[in-house]
Amino acid sequence: IFLGSADLDALSGLVLIESVEGELGEVTDDQVAISQDTATEKGLAVGDDIEMTFARTGEQAFTVGAIFTQDGPGAEAYITSGAWEANFAERFDSSIFVKLAPSVDLETGRQALTAITDGYPGADVLDQNQFAEEAKKQINQFVGLVFALLGLTLLIGFFGILNTLLLAALSVCDAAA
Repeated sequence: IFLGSADLDALSGLVLIESVEGELGEVTDDQVAISQDTATEKGLAVGDDIEMTFARTGEQAFTVGAIFTQDGPGAEAYITSGAWEANFAERFDSSIFVKLAPSVDLETGRQALTAITDGYPGADVLDQNQFAEEAKKQINQFVGLVFALLGLTLLIGFFGILNTLLLAALSVCDAAA
């Protein structure tokens, strides 16, 4: 399961994530919020106890506090920031979502955020459309790799058939001579 950490109450105001059972904003440090697909796959419901194993702290008991649906990128399960810090040695934010105030236009917000992220190599400021394009690029790269491997497979198959036909022709010629 892809596990993430977030302020779930704030996250629901930034991305399309909705509670199916339980309340995302009420998930505590000893609870986990799980996607509906994962809950269905694992047969879990709100109130069920689950064990999660962490490299730093070993096996830890959690209770399913909420089940959610989500459109777009995100984790299959979320724990609180407090639970994350208790069970992981390092905190590394891979995505930070920012909602601009209604009075702030996109370009002004981008300039302010870029000024903050300039000191962090690899940090990119993307709006929703740019974020979607980046995701499409990654998917297209993967699809391109699959097609390249498929092409290589066909090429190897072609040479295998050609080799077999040539060997058969040579053996027929040798037998005739």
